[in-house]
Amino acid sequence: MLFQDPLLAGHLSAKWLGCLADMTLQQGEWVEEMLLARLAGGGTLPTARLLRIHPQAVRNRLRILEKIFDSGLRDLRARFELLLALKIEIMTSE
Repeated sequence: MLFQDPLLAGHLSAKWLGCLADMTLQQGEWVEEMLLARLAGGGTLPTARLLRIHPQAVRNRLRILEKIFDSGLRDLRARFELLLALKIEIMTSE
């Protein structure tokens, strides 16, 4: 369904993940992994379990992500779009 409209998929990906273009490959992968875990896990403890890191590390990383994505992590619609953008990136890189 995501690839029915390649223009829309590209726009959504660029809108949310365009900021990763200025990062190194390792930084971009870290951000994507953290975002996916956060969006799937829901809270600090589930995210920490998914990533197998300490909950305080999750909180520290979330502060960084909030600087990158501003209010997008708190808005439900933005979180949904961000999740779709991440799925698009994963599917196109495979």
